[in-house]
Amino acid sequence: MTHPTRLRLMGLGAERRSHRFSAAATARLEEEYARNPIPSRETRCLLARELGVSLRQVQVWLQNKRQRTKAREASKPQDPQLKHDGDASIVRSIPYAEAELPPNGLNMEIFVASYPPFPVLWASMDWLNFCGFNASEISGATLKILQGKRTDKEAAAQLVASSMERCCGEVSLINYTKHGTPFRHTVCVEPLVNSYGQLRVFVARSKDIQLLSSDHIDDASCEE
Repeated sequence: MTHPTRLRLMGLGAERRSHRFSAAATARLEEEYARNPIPSRETRCLLARELGVSLRQVQVWLQNKRQRTKAREASKPQDPQLKHDGDASIVRSIPYAEAELPPNGLNMEIFVASYPPFPVLWASMDWLNFCGFNASEISGATLKILQGKRTDKEAAAQLVASSMERCCGEVSLINYTKHGTPFRHTVCVEPLVNSYGQLRVFVARSKDIQLLSSDHIDDASCEE
């Protein structure tokens, strides 16, 4: 039987060891994560160079951080005002549905399959509450269910093209809730891979969310 030390020297089993970042490196990663949980590849490369680690180690740290954050959010008790009832107009019942939402107030996250047409696999409770759907309605559907007359089809196509190339993508879109309420948001799409670098799913997150009135949409239409 080969001694474990010999296996390590041969490079076997190395994939099982996780890199332990120093306190300073962790603080730098936390700082970048607070600025943008889904930094661009260029930013990740700069971080790796700055910290003297591999791009893969930075990517794994960020993915683990997002998973821990999501688990913490899932463990929090649900606000009864945001409980999804499947029938009522959820958007009208949300107390912050007047203007721009708090930047970190919602966990707007949805997972889609890694293959076209990218059917929905799972959505966060905040996403369901805000968009007015229940889980059974979106399972197997595509994100076209959010599109409407003011949705920029070319921008939406850019996200699809990024997904086809297994790259990150970010665009600003006007979409619509189930009840027809328009909202503007920045959509960030990121491929999630396993420890072997194999693509598993895509995650789409919304930020800079702003509800729009119908008058706003009508006025914009008149200006064109």
